[in-house]
Amino acid sequence: MPRLTVWTVRASLVCLVLGALLGAALLAVPPLDPPVAASLARLAPVHVELLLVGWLVQLALGVAYWILPRAGGRRPAARVAGSGAAALASGVGCAAAGALAGGGWVVVAGRSLEVVGAALFGVHVTVRLSTWKRLDARRRREASELAEVGRGQEGGGGTDA
Repeated sequence: MPRLTVWTVRASLVCLVLGALLGAALLAVPPLDPPVAASLARLAPVHVELLLVGWLVQLALGVAYWILPRAGGRRPAARVAGSGAAALASGVGCAAAGALAGGGWVVVAGRSLEVVGAALFGVHVTVRLSTWKRLDARRRREASELAEVGRGQEGGGGTDA
């Protein structure tokens, strides 16, 4: 398994655990205790951020990096994918910290980093799939040429009788 996949899956699992703990804390507070419920209500956006973007998106991108076809056994634009994963993880952290602090520019910066990370990963996927498609087309063309040469030799036309 590629190192980038290992790290993105680990980061997504950390977000899953933290998001689940926050969700459990939100559910554990009795709704009849308004002061405590009001203070914990600030954790709801952090809970959603950690589970939706931190867990689901990071896990999906990490597994996609691992499972997408490779052209010639290598992953083109791997640094772009690594930069995208780092930007996404940083964005999750910034957005969660900003939500804890009450919103503002930190949340906007975090969301911007998340968008940049997803865009970089999209560039990686585009390069990777287009490289694979070109390689696959070349292999099909070579296989059909070999098949034609093989048919030409079988048809004979030789005078070996």
